[in-house]
Amino acid sequence: MPRYYFMVAQAGCIAPFEGPVDAGFEFADVVAAKREASTALIEMASDGLPDPENSDLVIEVLDERYQTVFVARLIFEIEDHE
Repeated sequence: MPRYYFMVAQAGCIAPFEGPVDAGFEFADVVAAKREASTALIEMASDGLPDPENSDLVIEVLDERYQTVFVARLIFEIEDHE
């Protein structure tokens, strides 16, 4: 099965990739990796947002060659209309 690496955003930006920090995750295909990234973003948001009025949670997913396959992003924003 293909191996994917999840890079999580730090303060709104993804740090430059300097090699895997863990062994990565094996998924049957990219669809399964997308499903897991989506679940991870939801769990991160449920743990609390860095800014309760404007937060951008991001996971960049890399393949076995450490090339970006996709970026999953969850945006929470409150717009005042006063």
